[in-house]
Amino acid sequence: METSLSLESKIVSSSVDLAILYEDAFATPLTRKPLFRQRLFVVSRQPITTDGSPISLKRVADLPLVLPGKANGRRALIERIFAEAKLKPNVVLEADSLVSEMWSVRNEAGCTILPIGDLSNFGPRAFAKPTLIEPPIYFTCSIVHSADLPLTAAGEAVRDALAKFIERQLSEARIVGAERLLEH
Repeated sequence: METSLSLESKIVSSSVDLAILYEDAFATPLTRKPLFRQRLFVVSRQPITTDGSPISLKRVADLPLVLPGKANGRRALIERIFAEAKLKPNVVLEADSLVSEMWSVRNEAGCTILPIGDLSNFGPRAFAKPTLIEPPIYFTCSIVHSADLPLTAAGEAVRDALAKFIERQLSEARIVGAERLLEH
């Protein structure tokens, strides 16, 4: 599984034509079509709050966290948000892949912070209900391609088909915590 940062570098080097990336900052000169922004949640084995209410960023800072390494875009976003709040995350373990991160959380090494997707492949009761963070933390999901090399007609067709597919998923509320950014 490629990370957004590695896909971004492949687009810059022209080894990949088109990708869907989760980004926090738009630093590289790529052509982007922002699709939606997705809220991040605390994912844990045991419930974080008893009533399902959101958790403050200050309280998240006290939790033992399993996060990706510092080169990961999600980790950079988390570090930036905590720094802006003058907080320091309590990172107890750095994972080298999302799978190892999730298995560490499932085995109660700590909690993690991520957009919610389908966690069912870990088992029906592998995790507690994800907990919202207040104030919210968002990642933007965009379709990107090189700013220097225009897409072929086939590439444009794929880009447009992906955008329509994601729009359908958003309209059917299949992407938890997502807010539409697509042009109508």
